[in-house]
Amino acid sequence: MRDNGHPYNLEQSTTLQRQLRQGGYRTGLFGKYLNSWTLSDNPPGFDSWLVLKPTFTTASTTTTAPSGRSAGTRPTSCATGP
Repeated sequence: MRDNGHPYNLEQSTTLQRQLRQGGYRTGLFGKYLNSWTLSDNPPGFDSWLVLKPTFTTASTTTTAPSGRSAGTRPTSCATGP
């Protein structure tokens, strides 16, 4: 990764989550993945994830889960499993 503007330049085969999964660990991501990452692309190397959709304010943050469903637009909203 050379800068925050090109997330797809990250070599996915050398990330910590990939190394942990290869070692038999379960991995999860909850929050933000990378700047400019397209939400329709699953964050690679994670068994579970709940990724924040980009907004200009945290008061109106929505999330997306592996099921593809949005969790809601309020900070107190939560996503359910598939």
